[in-house]
Amino acid sequence: SQRQGRVPDWRMLWFGLLVLLAGCETPYYFHLINGQTRILLGRQSIDQLLEDPNLEPGLRKRFEFVKSVLAFARDDIGLAASSNYTYFFDTEGEPVGWNTSASPPDRFEPYLWDFPFVGKLPYKGFFAREYGERERDRLQGLGLDAILSPISAYSTLGFFSDPVFSPMLTYSEDRLADLILHELTHSTVYVENHIDFNESLATFVGRSGSLEILAKYYGPGTKHIEQVRRRRDDEARFSRFMGRVITSLDSLYNSGMPRDSILTKREMVFEQAKESYLVMRDAFHNNDFDGFLNWKLNNARLLSYRRYHRNMDEFKKVLVRKNGDLGDAMKVYKACAKELDPWGCIGDFTIEASSQVGSGASLTSTIHIQ
Repeated sequence: SQRQGRVPDWRMLWFGLLVLLAGCETPYYFHLINGQTRILLGRQSIDQLLEDPNLEPGLRKRFEFVKSVLAFARDDIGLAASSNYTYFFDTEGEPVGWNTSASPPDRFEPYLWDFPFVGKLPYKGFFAREYGERERDRLQGLGLDAILSPISAYSTLGFFSDPVFSPMLTYSEDRLADLILHELTHSTVYVENHIDFNESLATFVGRSGSLEILAKYYGPGTKHIEQVRRRRDDEARFSRFMGRVITSLDSLYNSGMPRDSILTKREMVFEQAKESYLVMRDAFHNNDFDGFLNWKLNNARLLSYRRYHRNMDEFKKVLVRKNGDLGDAMKVYKACAKELDPWGCIGDFTIEASSQVGSGASLTSTIHIQ
C-alpha cells in the first residue's frame, strides 16, 4: 500500500536526523521521532474515510468542511498547496502534545531553545505530558516563570503531511477553519528566528480567512456569521486590553528598580489589570474571557499570549490597503517574510501605501511582490 511504501523513506529520514543530532539531546529527539512515527503510521486518508458508507454523519460533515477549507486556502488565499490535512489521526481523547515555555519573572525575555533547521524557538514540544512536566519543573527550578500547555495541532513546516487530529473536530466550524488556516500559514511563510511574526501572522490569517470561508459556506449576513463576528470583536478587544497589560508590566520591568521591588510591584500591576477588566467587562458580547480573572501572573504565559497577537493592526492595515482581498494581502506578507526585518517591511508598506493613496499616485511597493 502507499503507507507501507513510505515507511523506508521515513526510516532513512529518521536515521539522517539522528546522525545530524547525535549528542544534541538525543533522548529528546528519539522521543519526537517515536511520536511522529506513531502519527505517520496511524493516520487514515480522509478521502478513503469518506468512501465508507457507514461513516458517522457528523464526522462526514466535518471532513467535507475541512476539504472546503483546504480548497479555499489554496485557491482564494494562496497558501501553499500540500497534502496537509488530507489525513486523520485519532488521539483517543488526548491532546496531540504539550508545549513548555519560560521567562525570567522580572522581565519579558523568552527562554530560547536552539533547534536544527528552524532556529531558536521560545517553546519546546513534547508528545508525552510527563516529559513536558519534567522540563517545566526544571525551568522553575532555575527560578523562571514556566508553563506547560496542551496543543491540539502543530505544523511540521512541510516536512510531513500534517493530519487532522481528533481534538480539532470538537471545535466550532469557525475555530476549526481558523486553526487549519493558521497551521497552513506556517507551511507557507516561516521566518527563522522571528517566531512572533510567524505566529501573529498565522493568527491574523486564520481569523480573517475563517470568516471568509464561513461567509461562502453559509452565506454573508447569516445569524451564524454575526455570532462569529461578535466573538471576533471580543477577541480583538481582549487582545488590545492584554497589550496594555503587557506594556504596563514591561514599563515596570524596565524601570531600573531593584529586582525585589519589581517582583512585589508586578503583582500589584496585575491585580489592577484584573480590576480594569471588571470595569470593561460589559463591553464584551460574551463572557469568554472571564477566565482572565483567575490567571496567575506568569511572564511565560503573557509572552505566549503576545506571541500570537503581536501587531495585529499592522497586518490589518495591509488587508485594508488591498481592499479586503486576503489573497493579495498574503502576497505582501510573503514578500515581507523574505526581508531581514519583516515587521519593518509590513510597516513600510502601510506607510508607503497611505502616502501614495493620499497623493493620488499609483500604488507600487519597494518590496518585490510576485
